[in-house]
Amino acid sequence: MPARALPVALAVSCVLWLNPYFTWENPNYFRASMVVVVVAFVEALGTKRGAITTRNALLALFLLSLFLYFGAHRAGGIFELSSGWLVLLLFILSDDEVKHQAFHYFSSAFAISLVPGIIVVVLLAIGVELPWHTLSSSRYDYAILTGDSPPYYRQYWGSVILYTQLFPVGPGWVARLHGMFDEPGTVGTFAALLFAANGGRIKGSKRNAVLLIGGLLSFSLGFYALALLYLLLRKPLRTLLASGAIAAVLASSSALRDSSVIQAFFLQRLASDNGRSFGDTRVNDNFTTLYRSFWNADLWTRLFGSGQDVTPLIYTGTFSYKLIFYSYGVVGAVALLTFLLVSTTAISRNKAATALLVVFCVSIYQRPNVLMLPYLLLLLGGAAHLRHLSDAPKAGLLGGGRLEAAP
Repeated sequence: MPARALPVALAVSCVLWLNPYFTWENPNYFRASMVVVVVAFVEALGTKRGAITTRNALLALFLLSLFLYFGAHRAGGIFELSSGWLVLLLFILSDDEVKHQAFHYFSSAFAISLVPGIIVVVLLAIGVELPWHTLSSSRYDYAILTGDSPPYYRQYWGSVILYTQLFPVGPGWVARLHGMFDEPGTVGTFAALLFAANGGRIKGSKRNAVLLIGGLLSFSLGFYALALLYLLLRKPLRTLLASGAIAAVLASSSALRDSSVIQAFFLQRLASDNGRSFGDTRVNDNFTTLYRSFWNADLWTRLFGSGQDVTPLIYTGTFSYKLIFYSYGVVGAVALLTFLLVSTTAISRNKAATALLVVFCVSIYQRPNVLMLPYLLLLLGGAAHLRHLSDAPKAGLLGGGRLEAAP
């Protein structure tokens, strides 16, 4: 089997784990990718890159202990027992070069997957009529149970758009970029995190340029918040000046402020509720009551979680970091953050990797299901990639040409 088989298999499994539209009715794609990862890992064990270090073995044991703890909460939490956990353990056991290469392939594959959607969004915006057909998703099956009409997607070539995310403007339509995925938030979050993990460089990096464009066209508040945070951590003065200039233009221009796009995509979603909330907190009223009761419960419950089935809450719009505390308690939340910190700093402790870790942890606010291969590969593979970038000047690789190519 070729030397690159394992990192390529990991990257492909990452893309499929994000549930692109062509897998919605056929989960066998993802299952097959996991089998390939296992086979490739076993094949690599006989080579130098397949050697398992003591550090990686200890990290894998740490992750396994997390799995056992989370898996013991069988009531239905966000970290349920899954065969995908085997792939995560194999990824942790892999050496740093495999992590780096897998990150490279995943980052490139994700950027390429956005290109058809970007073309569709641009053509729709200028008024070009494109053929599409209706596509449904099991993600919205709960709408049928509540008596609502289930949402549908417009499926274009290589991309989908949820029908509620299209807005008529002038001769065309302004649409939030979904790419191949079921929501623009997936595009926004991963575009921001991958942009940070690639060092935030645009010059000489077509991949980063596509990630930036894709994130902007997703109109995802998550993208703007995470990208801004990363830039503040890395280039605070220039970022503050640029942000101030943009805010001043928006504040002084009533035409921009009152435009339907700005209103629909930003201002209405940032509207406060009774002066207490800001933006989409990803919780419903029912969970707000349950979460308040959780913190008033006995010490054991607060430490180790409520043990309640949160699946109905997830399917009706609750998806917040608060679910980690509610389901697994303070112990579970602290253990998860400790694993992310220890595993990242074991690979790289440079400033760029630290900034990536901070931005990654902030992203848990609205996307707590980070024990997935795409997230951990992005974080740990990104840390390995940033370490390579920091070592590049010593090897005479300024400009990034070699590192931008396939490892």
